[in-house]
Amino acid sequence: MFDPVTAPWRARFAVVSTLCLVIVMLTSVCRRRFRLRYEAWQVLHVSLSVASVLLALAHIELVGYYVDAPWKRVLWAVMTAGFVSLIVWVRLVRPLRRLRRPWEVEKVTAERGATTTITLRPVGHEGFRFEPGQFGWITVGRSPFAVTQHPFSFSSSAEADGAVQMSIKALGDFTTGVAELRPGTRAYLDGPHGVFTPDRNEGPGFALIAGGVGIGPMMSMLRTFADRHDQRPCLLFYASRTLEDTTFLEEIQRLRARLNLSSRPVRRREGSLPLDSGTASPAPCLA
Repeated sequence: MFDPVTAPWRARFAVVSTLCLVIVMLTSVCRRRFRLRYEAWQVLHVSLSVASVLLALAHIELVGYYVDAPWKRVLWAVMTAGFVSLIVWVRLVRPLRRLRRPWEVEKVTAERGATTTITLRPVGHEGFRFEPGQFGWITVGRSPFAVTQHPFSFSSSAEADGAVQMSIKALGDFTTGVAELRPGTRAYLDGPHGVFTPDRNEGPGFALIAGGVGIGPMMSMLRTFADRHDQRPCLLFYASRTLEDTTFLEEIQRLRARLNLSSRPVRRREGSLPLDSGTASPAPCLA
């Protein structure tokens, strides 16, 4: 059954399907060890995953045992249709919708901590509304049908009309080139997504916990609270290596004048000045 020359096709399909799945797992766990670029890994991941499922379905059909009853055939037909529909939705329908609603890079702003904020404005449409803490998938300088997209949280206020902002730290293949983007570059944005938002987790106050560039969605929340004149207490725990690496340091200090905000810095290195020496009342944790 495992001899690739003499084995029946049902066995060959099963073996190759399993090998595809094993390669997907190995390249996912050991991507950096194999020095695979993110884009190359994603193409490999999608291709092998689809091949694994299709080969498994062929194996099931040829074995016959798994689909020997009418209800079983209906079940597998529904599952297969769902799988194909999902591929069509993700790779064809959604890119077509994004193609009709393009965005462009309006502004590129350097921030502390090797972070860059890009401001995106809608082109020919009104954009969309999002809730603070949500994220979107972005494609920059490529077709919306490109395999690779990148998920980032929105860092701008949810009350701002039109343009949205994402704050991105230089950590990988795509993110290291964000600072080189030029205004006018075409982009496509898929969103908003996610339920990590105070709009869906109401409380008398909030404890916000962030590290490094994870401050992005927290800044969206704080900016939104400020624009809404929301005076519920907020306690921000923000970890960074040094004071110089503290993204949005100055704005966090300014927001204290508009919000009931207290900050607790967590530094890896000593000698940094605290953001705030005040106290804050206990609050529920949104993290």
